[in-house]
Amino acid sequence: MNPAASCASALAIFGDSRSSLVSAMEAVLGRRPRLQVLSASRCLAPDWSVPPLSPDADILLRWTAYRLGSIDLSRHVAAVDLSVLDPASANSLQMGSVGLAQVLEDPRIHKMEARVGLLHEWGTLDQKLRRSFEESGTEGPSASRRYVFTMDGVPAGVVVEVLPCELWRRLTQSGHPEDARSRT
Repeated sequence: MNPAASCASALAIFGDSRSSLVSAMEAVLGRRPRLQVLSASRCLAPDWSVPPLSPDADILLRWTAYRLGSIDLSRHVAAVDLSVLDPASANSLQMGSVGLAQVLEDPRIHKMEARVGLLHEWGTLDQKLRRSFEESGTEGPSASRRYVFTMDGVPAGVVVEVLPCELWRRLTQSGHPEDARSRT
């Protein structure tokens, strides 16, 4: 099976760029996955986020995953310029008391420049994201969505979300995460 065909289910999850990833996954799975923050650190803007972020911006770099039980459903990396967000949202995000999906619900925030495709299409992050799935026992092609978000028109962050294609193909066929995992 060619990668694009095997990724149809994962790419469909990304189909509505207005919807959060967790909402789209919940609609397919019938239950809400839980967010796990894998790491969060402050740094200068990584190359893959410049532009639209300033190269000298003070960034919160968050690596996260959505899980259902012990199954890794997705991986994400977000570079967020905390100085652009309102102080309460910036603090809550940095402390981990809210997820980025909740911050993005603010009506002053707009998602834009969404690009959906296969992971190998976007360069420097690919190896790290692919390795993170291989470490969890999931191999093969992955679908990816990259978008920029602004607050009051100012670039505030860049997000890359990744779904393992074979897992999502099996999930949409069986509807049972346990069945999908046993064959990945």
